[in-house]
Amino acid sequence: MDGPVHPVHLVGGTWALAALLLAAGCGTGTDGKPVAPPTTPAPAPAPPPPEAPDMPTRARVLEVGETFIVWTWDPVEDATGYEVDVAREGTPAEDRQRPVPVEEPPHRSDGLTPGTTYQMWVRAVRETAGGRAVSDWTNYIEWYTWQDSSVPLPACTDQRHRAKSYTFGHTQVVYEWQHDRPIRFRIVKEPIIAGGLRIGRPNFLEEEILEPLRDMARRLEERLGYPIMDSDAPPGRDDYTVLVEWRDRVWSPGWGAPDCPEHVGSPWNAGQEPPETILNRYLFDPAITCRGYLRDRDSETIIHELGHTFGMNHSRILQPELPPQELSMSVPLTRIIGGDSDNFLMIEDLDNLGCVFPHPDFPR
Repeated sequence: MDGPVHPVHLVGGTWALAALLLAAGCGTGTDGKPVAPPTTPAPAPAPPPPEAPDMPTRARVLEVGETFIVWTWDPVEDATGYEVDVAREGTPAEDRQRPVPVEEPPHRSDGLTPGTTYQMWVRAVRETAGGRAVSDWTNYIEWYTWQDSSVPLPACTDQRHRAKSYTFGHTQVVYEWQHDRPIRFRIVKEPIIAGGLRIGRPNFLEEEILEPLRDMARRLEERLGYPIMDSDAPPGRDDYTVLVEWRDRVWSPGWGAPDCPEHVGSPWNAGQEPPETILNRYLFDPAITCRGYLRDRDSETIIHELGHTFGMNHSRILQPELPPQELSMSVPLTRIIGGDSDNFLMIEDLDNLGCVFPHPDFPR
């Protein structure tokens, strides 16, 4: 370009107006088309709230001590955690502690009181970006903590007399007790083995009869210092041998479990004269699946029944209408809490049986 360059002057503030229009985005792009103003992105939609998880199943106990209980349950698919509520039996809802958050089972409750019933509820939790959802609470399960084994043996009072006053029969093994002749057992094994196979329990004889009897005999001797039972000895004479057998009979039709058919009667019962514990007709019938029968197939029920053979009735705490002169079982032994006699046969039961079957070398 030849000659001097002269500045261009916009007239009447036109330059200022152009600058303002460009700043407002109303100009044109390099291609001459209008420039679109910037836009704010629309907010992302909120994530949906989670669906409630399924309720936990098969709540149960793994381990028990004097001051702790280990609870567990089957894991729930898609649960991100759980809440566990543990309370002493009978605690009003408003007095219970806040539920404890748990990542996964099992859960151990510590600092419990020895010899006390506790109840446990559990529910599943699912937390996502959309919120938090919970399942229904399970029905509670309950368990006893072990009693303090260091508690000294209490003095005997009238336990032996009370065992002799048993309403349902002459307690033969109590009347004829001799300290140098521990109680033995005559077990008719073949029908029990066959029955166990019918309900899918090939080890029923060992797990529900032989092992619980050995455990009870051991615990009595450890606690008292002398044997009351000798479950491994061969049967003796009828006067100090308890018969254990299955019989094809119905005992007490209309027996108390509300969901059992009336015709089936009681699954187990005890006799005092002759001393016996009897497994009845429908115990091994797989078609009978009401709660009472399911419990008594898998709860070492023979120990409860043996308590009756030895002159003990149910706890008057649970059944205050029972005769006051009778010797009572503990609440756990009455209710067969938890299905393990190492837990529900309490120290108070062992101590009472020591008074029912005394030894002159171990006076109380």
